[in-house]
Amino acid sequence: SGLYNGSNGYTYIVCWDRLQSDNDHFAYVGSGSYYAHGGSHFLDFHYTPNCWDIAILPELGANINASDLMITFQACHSGSSTNTLGTLEIGVMTDKTNDSTFTVVDTIDISAAGNYSYQEQIISLGNYAGTGKYIAFRVSNCINCGYYIDDILLDLRPACMQPLYFSEVSVANTSVTLTWDEIGDATAWNIQYDTAGFTAGTGAGTVAADSTTFTVTGLTNLTSYDFYVQSNCGGAQSEWVGPVSVITGVLNMGTSGSDTLTTCDAIICDDGGAAGNYSQYCDYTVVVYPSTADEGLQITGTGTLNAGYGWGGSHLYFYEGVGTDGALI
Repeated sequence: SGLYNGSNGYTYIVCWDRLQSDNDHFAYVGSGSYYAHGGSHFLDFHYTPNCWDIAILPELGANINASDLMITFQACHSGSSTNTLGTLEIGVMTDKTNDSTFTVVDTIDISAAGNYSYQEQIISLGNYAGTGKYIAFRVSNCINCGYYIDDILLDLRPACMQPLYFSEVSVANTSVTLTWDEIGDATAWNIQYDTAGFTAGTGAGTVAADSTTFTVTGLTNLTSYDFYVQSNCGGAQSEWVGPVSVITGVLNMGTSGSDTLTTCDAIICDDGGAAGNYSQYCDYTVVVYPSTADEGLQITGTGTLNAGYGWGGSHLYFYEGVGTDGALI
């Protein structure tokens, strides 16, 4: 299309620039809907061992300061946990032909996400104090792996940046613990909740939070709730972010990591929730055990359970004692 020029590995975005320390490795526009977040093209930083690639956006206008902007994009990686994922950075340059003028604004860590599992990134450039006019992505030291960038949007930074990565940490019968990342300067947040399906701003319950991990209590067991969060910057509030949908007594697994569960009448779902729209390449462990020693444990459910490793299935193991420290039965 008219957005790209070149062919094969040299295809790139018209009006963008790029630098690389090794001419055998460079940023380029890849093609294929399987690897793209939207459409069929994406920015590919692939296999940069002991070197770096920089993808440079067009020059900002004379009256636009980088510090007044934010950049939103989708990012994912390839490569297993045994590979070195390297570093993905957002920065600003004063000279698009000189890599030494790259000033780091933020470093993006998506190592916990599964392969090709895109995560939205919202980066404020408000802390940049220079005069550079070139916003850029830099990937370095990525061994046997790759970074993929898609759906890039550059916009004015609001007075109060919205939180990022809003998710549940744990679910109990009458409480839910939530977490999020603060990407601006807020030190206070509002959490709004109600039974599932309400519109943000109209919920029956709103609580003030003073940390980015917070437990909402006083809920009804086995009830569907939606939760939203917003940053409170004093004179301004961010947009609401969410919803995080939770059924009290239900644990939704992520794409990677682990959790423990001692709640009676709890329901365990994969990362797709009750709808079952799960992600590929998940690696998540839930340890279930009674809250009181010597109590029995009953597990029922649907799906494929494998005694050993296998594609497309889950695994059910029994240990003697509490947790996974005991002998495997």
